[in-house]
Amino acid sequence: MRPLLVTVLLAHAGVAVGAEDAFAKLRDRAKQLTGLGPFLDRYIGHCDDPFSKAECLRNAARARQEAEGKLQYLILDDRASEMVHPAAFDPKENQYRLDMTPYFEADGRSLTEGSPKSQDEEGRPRVALLPIWAKLQDATPMDVERLFRTGNVRVQIVFKPLGVWTMRRRNKKGTIEGVKAKFVAIRLSDARTGEEIAVRVRE
Repeated sequence: MRPLLVTVLLAHAGVAVGAEDAFAKLRDRAKQLTGLGPFLDRYIGHCDDPFSKAECLRNAARARQEAEGKLQYLILDDRASEMVHPAAFDPKENQYRLDMTPYFEADGRSLTEGSPKSQDEEGRPRVALLPIWAKLQDATPMDVERLFRTGNVRVQIVFKPLGVWTMRRRNKKGTIEGVKAKFVAIRLSDARTGEEIAVRVRE
């Protein structure tokens, strides 16, 4: 199913205002996070020290209780754009489908849409793709591809954390862990200019 709201790729001011306004309203309601790594540490708990483990676990449980199901806003780092790829251009509708792999990692932990059920051959958790439809105005398909090829895409997300998941590593010792979430809103923009590429909103 397509997202409820789609904004215009590389649009001029005033175009697709409804989608951008919807994203902005959700962003303004959310708690702004300083980074993915600190959030994952607080929510999951980094409790390896045996002398402080009990207190660490209590703090993590408190952080989960405070954040679970509540809107969080995050500007992801430059590596996040590697998780979004131009998938298919529809000339009839003049729009590009961008596929996001909703798996963002920091310090060996990750934030994912839902919880992964399996791993690929290299032991990376599998998650379902999220399509983002972007309608072209003055841009061409090559413009879209160039932005992603050069890594000039900024990813912003509004999400609701829904708990912690863990998986045993494939063919390795230990486990992988992360936070399962619902990605409520996604905004892609040109990292150099701030100009919007696409927005997906679904509450």
